Amino acid sequence: FEFLDDASFQQISDQFDDTEADILAISTMDDTPFKDRFRSFRGSIGSYVGAPLLIDGKVAGSLGFAATSNRVPPFDRSDQLLVRTAALWIGAQLSMRRLRDHQKRKEQEVSQQFRHVPAMMLILNRQGILTGVTDAWLNAMDYRHDEVIGRSLAPFIASPDAQYVIDSILSFAEPNTNVCQTTCQYRTRSGVAIDCENASIAFQSLSGDLDLRLVVVTDVSERNCAKAELAAKNRELEQVNDQLRNYACIASHDLQEPLRKIRMFGDQLIEDLGDSVNGDTKYALNSMIAAAAKLSKLVSDVLSLSQVAYSEISLQPVDLGQTIEQVLKDLEPLIEETSARIRVGWLPVAQGDPAQIHRMFQNLMSNAIKYHEKGDIPNITVSCKYLPGGEEAIVSIRDSGIGFDAVHAEKIFHAFHRLNKQSEYSGSGIGLAIVHTIIERHGWRINAHAEIQKGSTFRICIPKTMLVEQELG
Repeated sequence: FEFLDDASFQQISDQFDDTEADILAISTMDDTPFKDRFRSFRGSIGSYVGAPLLIDGKVAGSLGFAATSNRVPPFDRSDQLLVRTAALWIGAQLSMRRLRDHQKRKEQEVSQQFRHVPAMMLILNRQGILTGVTDAWLNAMDYRHDEVIGRSLAPFIASPDAQYVIDSILSFAEPNTNVCQTTCQYRTRSGVAIDCENASIAFQSLSGDLDLRLVVVTDVSERNCAKAELAAKNRELEQVNDQLRNYACIASHDLQEPLRKIRMFGDQLIEDLGDSVNGDTKYALNSMIAAAAKLSKLVSDVLSLSQVAYSEISLQPVDLGQTIEQVLKDLEPLIEETSARIRVGWLPVAQGDPAQIHRMFQNLMSNAIKYHEKGDIPNITVSCKYLPGGEEAIVSIRDSGIGFDAVHAEKIFHAFHRLNKQSEYSGSGIGLAIVHTIIERHGWRINAHAEIQKGSTFRICIPKTMLVEQELG
């Protein structure tokens, strides 16, 4: 085209604005409107053959071959095919170049947007080379963008297993699927190690590169420090609990011995004095012995509460029906004394500590028998039902006793909380506290419902995960 002026070239290119014209072959210019316009310092154009350059489906120019002489013979189909093929190839190359330029601009835009994401994130290629980082990561590491791009991630990892971490990040293949979770320490410019968790996933870039990995980095230094502090506090607490357990055992032993002697010497004194002791003195001695016995029982119960709260639980299948049967055998003297009528239905098998479950039922059943009006015969029913859906089994112990005001439904499980005078009903006020502690340590629940003079119902809620047998008997 060097012998064409701009106007002449534009006039030829304009012929291809009509997309149906895919070739322009002129063997002689003598009979065309271009004859007088195609002039240059090298002379006139005698013949011309050209085809449109299509970029992205639109005419963007033309590819042509021109000569100063007329074409003899005229341009044939092979000449036209050659020009058309060359124009298509050049147009395709220009389209691809434009597409690459567009993708490059987009990737630069995305890269800039990625840098400003308010989170620590990295982009690695298959070789573990950093191709993108966010400013948040750079700020945490105290590096500049140009100091890390194009470098391997390995020098920035302080953990001794740095290569294993990188291999784990790069090991998976499919984009947007498996997330790889790793932990490591990153080393800042000043040498400070930062505890971090990495969540990595393969992804495809705009250019179609499948060998990229996006890594989301989370600084867990503060969390790890908090966990370490919590673990240390827990160890200290365990030590304190051990000391308290030892103290409770020692205190119980040291207190029981003088109380035993008070009762023993009191009984011996009454026996030795015989009829010579007057009524007031005898009453005082009996009150002293009763108080010592009461205090001894209280010390024993406090020790039991401590043991229940801190002793190790050994979970195994426990047949609650058989446990109730054994409890009733243990309570036979009390049952015979009160003529209590007890009905026990089907009960499930649950995971629990046999000794503690036995203690729980013994406390509940003895209370159900004990708390009734004088002259009344206790009627007690033990049953079980499942909630809809079978998520929980509810074991109920219902009695016909004196009941209590509903406002005390939660307080009755507190240690030393008594609703009745001790002169009317014996006890230390710790039995239900022991029951509540056992229930909580097993992951069960207990609640109480009652009305004054209309009896009480204690419901034990056992979750499905703790049940061994699900079928009703």
